[in-house]
Amino acid sequence: MPWLVAGEGSPEATGAGYEDWYLLDDWGAVGVLEAAAVSRGHVSAHDKVAAMSGAATGAVYRLLEGHAGLDETLIAVWVARSGGHEHPSLSVLLGDGMDPDAGGLWRRCLGLGPAPEFCLLAPEASAGVAPTRLPKGWTARMLDRQPLWHG
Repeated sequence: MPWLVAGEGSPEATGAGYEDWYLLDDWGAVGVLEAAAVSRGHVSAHDKVAAMSGAATGAVYRLLEGHAGLDETLIAVWVARSGGHEHPSLSVLLGDGMDPDAGGLWRRCLGLGPAPEFCLLAPEASAGVAPTRLPKGWTARMLDRQPLWHG
């Protein structure tokens, strides 16, 4: 996992890890939790805890476009930003060239640490995640995927 590479997070980080995905039928209660975490009265506490977080071991991602089929996707492109680099329309760029019937673009909604902001799961990388197309301060790392279990 790109956020577990030595020098990024804890000293023990090795890059070894795996993706463990659980698909839900709808956003429902998770969306309520997401909204409440950064709502008025909670945002200061949320931001304080988020600033203290170390290497991520998990996050909740929401499908932005495409389909949620995980078994057919051969690569994962993890897209992250360095501090202070915002780009509100980046999701439109990242999905450029992705076949929505063969892959999905996911965005981190709830983090258990600073996990990458976006993940493109697809048979191949689309033009939208090419490093030359990313805004300043953003990085993309492509990893091959090998399913360990089909549930």
